[in-house]
Amino acid sequence: YRVQKGDINLPGQDYQNSVGYISQFPGNHFITSTVETEIAFGLENRAVATGKIKTRVDEILKLTGLEELRYRSPGRLSGGEIQRVAFASLFALSPRIWLLDEPVAFLDPYEKKRFKDLLSLIPVDNIVIFAASSTVDFSFGERVLILDDGHFVFDGIPEETIDTGLIKSANMIHSSFSKPAIAGSTNLNNREQATSEVHVDPVETANNETISSSDSKR
Repeated sequence: YRVQKGDINLPGQDYQNSVGYISQFPGNHFITSTVETEIAFGLENRAVATGKIKTRVDEILKLTGLEELRYRSPGRLSGGEIQRVAFASLFALSPRIWLLDEPVAFLDPYEKKRFKDLLSLIPVDNIVIFAASSTVDFSFGERVLILDDGHFVFDGIPEETIDTGLIKSANMIHSSFSKPAIAGSTNLNNREQATSEVHVDPVETANNETISSSDSKR
């Protein structure tokens, strides 16, 4: 049985502003002429004041290591840079739920590590759902769920040994390396420590909606 329709309920939250998504090919969705304006685009749609947008974009560029690419055309970015800009654009909007569709599928080990480090900026009270088709990417999470034909066939932690037959049945790519080249970078388990040092002042939209990239400084 495959779900064809239904409702997603987020009690007490506006799902349009609470859920953020990064596709496997985020560059296909860029519509502005520079990295800076791409990050600002979502804030403009939320009617954030111009001065506050500039301040926020400056902070996001610094946090994500994209300052040198501020005026670069998205069409001239590498695969890793595209993913970082996509992350920065979403981070600026402070979603509570992050949906990441194989964001590192086409990245080399170095760029995977850089993206993994960015994930440590996400506040610890957020929910991150990271879709992956290769076991090498299990280290990005603190919980692993494997789907096979619409059903959960595994629910555990990345360190657990998973039956290779189960992985094959789920049409996943199995890596023979228990610790990929990106091992040693900040794991999502360490987001509390990492985000405790990150703080971006909240901004308000024209409708008095508060947007804050991190409320984890306490």
